[in-house]
Amino acid sequence: MIDEGQKTPVQVRQDNGRLVLVEGLHRLEACRALGEDTIKAILVQARRF
Repeated sequence: MIDEGQKTPVQVRQDNGRLVLVEGLHRLEACRALGEDTIKAILVQARRF
């Protein structure tokens, strides 16, 4: 992640006006650890279980 940046976006879904992480927790944590304030994401249609 340090050398090449974020290659694969995380996946998020909308829930009550906010975004909820569906997939990509380790990528999100890596970006946070590197001090990033933005992250690439794909909005997906997912049901809440």
